[in-house]
Amino acid sequence: MSQKENQKYSYEDGIILEELMYHYTLGSDDMDKRKIRKNGWDDVLKAYFGYLPNNFPYRSKVTDPIIRTTILEKTSRMFTGKLRGTVVPREASDYLKAKIINATLDFQWDNANKSGSMLEKIILSDIQARLFGASFTLNYWNVEKRNNKIYQGPDIKIIDNRDIFVDFQANHIKNANWVQVREWVTFQDLEAKLDVDGKPLYKNLDILKSSLIDEVTSVKPERRDNKYTSIVKQLRSLEDRVGQDLYFPKLEVVTEYRHDLKHVFLPRHGIILLTEENPMDTKNIPISMLRYYPVGDDVYGESEVESVLGLYRATQAILCGTIDQLNLSTTYRDWE
Repeated sequence: MSQKENQKYSYEDGIILEELMYHYTLGSDDMDKRKIRKNGWDDVLKAYFGYLPNNFPYRSKVTDPIIRTTILEKTSRMFTGKLRGTVVPREASDYLKAKIINATLDFQWDNANKSGSMLEKIILSDIQARLFGASFTLNYWNVEKRNNKIYQGPDIKIIDNRDIFVDFQANHIKNANWVQVREWVTFQDLEAKLDVDGKPLYKNLDILKSSLIDEVTSVKPERRDNKYTSIVKQLRSLEDRVGQDLYFPKLEVVTEYRHDLKHVFLPRHGIILLTEENPMDTKNIPISMLRYYPVGDDVYGESEVESVLGLYRATQAILCGTIDQLNLSTTYRDWE
C-alpha cells in the first residue's frame, strides 16, 4: 500500500469500508433490477407520462392519461392543506404544556422547508409510494446558517427510490440491520456541513480535495448517468448533466445508517468521511417508509401502476386503433 493510501485508511477504517462496499454493491444491484425489469420502475414512469414506444403498431399516437389522472386526483383529495396534528391534554395541569407543544410543532412545520415545503414533500412521498410500491423519508436534525445565524430544527428529506438501498434480508424498514442512502453533492456542500456545535462535520476532506486535484486530468467526472438512466429526462429528450459541472463537481456520497452507528463514505474514492454513534435514544434507523399494499417478504409493496400496465396498454391500443380506423373511413368517404 502506498504512503498516500496509508493516509486514507486506518486498519479499522479498512475493515468498515469493506463492509460498506459489500452492502453498496449488492444494494445497487437490487436497485438496478427493480428499475429495468419488465414492468419495473422505468415502465411505470413511462406509463405515468403517457409514453408510447417507437415500435407502436398504430399511426395514431394518442394516449389516455388515466394513470396520471388517477394518482394526482387521489393525492389532491388526501392533502388539501397543512396537516394539523395536535397534542390534547389529559389533565388540567397538562393544558399549558399542550399549548406549548402545539405551537412548537406549528413552528417546526413551517421551518422544515429544506428542499421544499412540508406539504410538498408529503405529497411527493405519497405519489412515489403509489408509483413504486414504497417511498422513504430521512428524518434528521438540520443545522445550517441563515442570515449569519445557526438554525437548528427537525426536517425530512424525500429519498429518491434509485438512491436508497435497504437491507436485502429485511421485509420492512423496522427490521433492517442497515440502510444506505446515496446523495450527489458538491465538495463545497461537504465543506459547509456543520454539526450541532456549528463546527465542520466531516473529516478527511483535505485528503479528498488532494485526491480530486490529482485525478482531475485522468479520472472521468462522477456523472450520475454512469450509475443509472434518468427516464424522466430521457422522455423529455434531455441529457442528465448531474456531475458534468467542472466548477461545482458532484460527488457520490453514501451514508449507511445502522442501529448503533452511522457511516458516511465515498465509494469511488474509498474515503470514510464520518463515523458516529446513533444519537437517537431508541437506536432506530432514522428513515420512515410509506408502503403501498404489502406483498410478503419484499420491503417494497405493490405498485398501484404495475398491476394495471397490461390493461393500460390494451386501452391505448384500442384507442389508437379506433382513431386509425376512423381516419381510414374518412379518407375513403372523401375519395368516393
